[in-house]
Amino acid sequence: VEYDYDNDGIIDKNHFYQAFITKLKIGNYFLTRDGRYVGAHNALLPNPINLADFISDNQLTELCLSKKAFIAANITTRDEAWSYLTDEIEVEEFTSENLAESISKRPVFMPKQEDAWLHRLYSFLKEDAIKLWRPNPMFRKQQNLPFRSCPIIKTSKGTFVPPYKGETLNVFLSSISTDETLNIVNPVLLENNTTRQFFNELGIKEVDESVYIDKRIAKYTDQREIRIDQNVEDIEQFYIYALKVPHDKRNSFIQKLRENLTIQCKQGKNVIFSKLSDVYSDKWVDTFFKGCNDVKLLSVASYASLFDKYGKNKILEFLYEIGLRENPEPRIEQHSGY
Repeated sequence: VEYDYDNDGIIDKNHFYQAFITKLKIGNYFLTRDGRYVGAHNALLPNPINLADFISDNQLTELCLSKKAFIAANITTRDEAWSYLTDEIEVEEFTSENLAESISKRPVFMPKQEDAWLHRLYSFLKEDAIKLWRPNPMFRKQQNLPFRSCPIIKTSKGTFVPPYKGETLNVFLSSISTDETLNIVNPVLLENNTTRQFFNELGIKEVDESVYIDKRIAKYTDQREIRIDQNVEDIEQFYIYALKVPHDKRNSFIQKLRENLTIQCKQGKNVIFSKLSDVYSDKWVDTFFKGCNDVKLLSVASYASLFDKYGKNKILEFLYEIGLRENPEPRIEQHSGY
């Protein structure tokens, strides 16, 4: 190093210091946990330090998309060395927020991790990153809770999903439903007490049957193509739910069905799906509708299994309640010239 001197012939200490800092920045002087030495641009300080307990250098490299490693020294933000390394040497820190962001941006990362590692992640979140997933009721303004929208929960299908979508729970502990659109926590994970406690604190719970019902209704809201066997199954589930839905929720449930549900009917020689409000039952088919090819009539044969199982009158009463037309409206004939 070439030194600068002041007017008195004394070495300029600031110049010496800056030369020393530059040397540290470009050389491989930082010891990692596996005994290697890396440069400042490849070294990372874990914040909090417990991140280094379960994230390996290989995982860190995959998360950061570059060759990175945690410094071996147990340095925390309370140590003077932390400020020195981050401010002077420009060593970067890797935070819990960085972990959430990296997992969200790299969907291939989580499926590679074993269950044992997932338990360590959940334990870390439960103990050391509470502020990043649990809302603080004292704050009304929007809070930074990245792990609520981060795909960290392993489902029964082996996929990873975020615990919440917006304010809506996106994954459940279990369900009696066979609806494959519901995300259910992988049951193997629940064998770990700490993981189960974390899920409970995160607000993950048993599926509410109303959620399951709303998902069935959503198929019609989205105007998806529905098979008749799916439609029959849906109507059966709606009928069963209508018998036990709480009184204060029944009106809104019935209204949703009136607005969205379609049913199979006959219009002349065609078999189609239509809103219930446009469809008549077969009650007066021979009296009023014989030979009418433009009228939509309930396809009785399509729902014969429900009629046999629960009784035709009971199913029809339910269908009338949610919009099926029972009696034809009288037509007012227009006459001219008396």
